[in-house]
Amino acid sequence: MVPTFAGSFGSGDSGCRNGIQKWAEIEPDNSEALYYLAFFIWYRDDCDDAIDELDDAIEINSKVEKYYLTKAIWLHNLEEYEDAIVECKKCLALNQIIGCVLTKLLLTIPT
Repeated sequence: MVPTFAGSFGSGDSGCRNGIQKWAEIEPDNSEALYYLAFFIWYRDDCDDAIDELDDAIEINSKVEKYYLTKAIWLHNLEEYEDAIVECKKCLALNQIIGCVLTKLLLTIPT
């Protein structure tokens, strides 16, 4: 759900961040608000805090596969490969179709 105060974000990064933070404060149990806040934090190069926000979103709603997929990608980017694999497995457990497709793709990669 998009916050109703989207037009009040203001201009520039600080206005956007303030708007997203306000959304997360108004709806602290909204995992999507925390997910989008995590993205903003990630792209401001505060990777550890971004992953913490994403963990908070997962704690609120552990049934959203994109949270795990995003975390896996971010951990991979940080070269935390083992942790990234764990998050991929969690994502795959939630979506068997993606799991089957990825498994077939992985089997076709030459070793």
